[in-house]
Amino acid sequence: YDGRGVQILKTASDITERGFSEASVLEKAVDIDKELGVIVARNSSGQTSIFPVVESIFDPKVNLVSSLIAPANIDATTAEKARAMALKVVESMEFEGLMAVELFLNSKGELLVNEVAPRTHNSGHHTIEANRTSQFAQHLRAVADLPLGDVCKLHNAAGMINLLGTPGAAGAPIYEGLAEALSIPGVHPHLYGKSEVKPYRKMGHVTVTAENIETVQESLLKLSEMICVSGTKGKQLTSMNKPNIAVLAGGYSGEASISIQSAHEILENIDKSIFSPKLVRIESESSWWVDRSDGSRSKIDKSNFTWQDKSG
Repeated sequence: YDGRGVQILKTASDITERGFSEASVLEKAVDIDKELGVIVARNSSGQTSIFPVVESIFDPKVNLVSSLIAPANIDATTAEKARAMALKVVESMEFEGLMAVELFLNSKGELLVNEVAPRTHNSGHHTIEANRTSQFAQHLRAVADLPLGDVCKLHNAAGMINLLGTPGAAGAPIYEGLAEALSIPGVHPHLYGKSEVKPYRKMGHVTVTAENIETVQESLLKLSEMICVSGTKGKQLTSMNKPNIAVLAGGYSGEASISIQSAHEILENIDKSIFSPKLVRIESESSWWVDRSDGSRSKIDKSNFTWQDKSG
């Protein structure tokens, strides 16, 4: 999957130079103009729902999606053809659930089905923020044969960048540049909580929402230059590059929080060689304080937090 095992042959000599040892499928190369994705949901009652077409940008070195934009930068006729083709694939299989249908748009304007993924998919992660019903909620509705949700756009444009392990990355992940990335409007990071980073391993993604595609593309470019996922192996961590983790505690009921004692128990179990844990005491909606290592307290702005779990 994800292009693993794919080899591009440009000359006859490539066949012998690559040293093929296994039976392989030989296909004519497609002159690809764009790579598109359409996510379709279908429940057992036959109700279907189609998300807007997205455009995927691939890293040519590792053949993985590096980023995507939604909606795809294609004309309305092509978009409707892509949606109709994806729906035909799903209905011809009598499929129930959520399916991502990946397509090639070639240089002649023709659409070709490249691959299908019968699950929630990387090309739909942006729907958490960008659409009224996310791909994850829609998947649950489909397999439970519930009415499918409205997938209309909540923003004019959205995009996503995958957070991949850097070449040579090993050990526990270090998300460099994430704090700076949060200064960009419309940025929504999602970290997968994987304990080990490897080269080009998917460690998370960042979604961007904006008023237009141009702003989204500009933000994605900044993010690609700003964020990298390295590892602790062979690197000396300091308090400057350790990610901060805040545990909220206190009695104010307006935000999810726990007791001070429970917070201390959680803090004790956090690996301090990797993370910089903080205890945040919530006294009121506007009064948030962080405990410092010297025993002092400092007031903080709660808008600086990136929420990973607000359920309590």
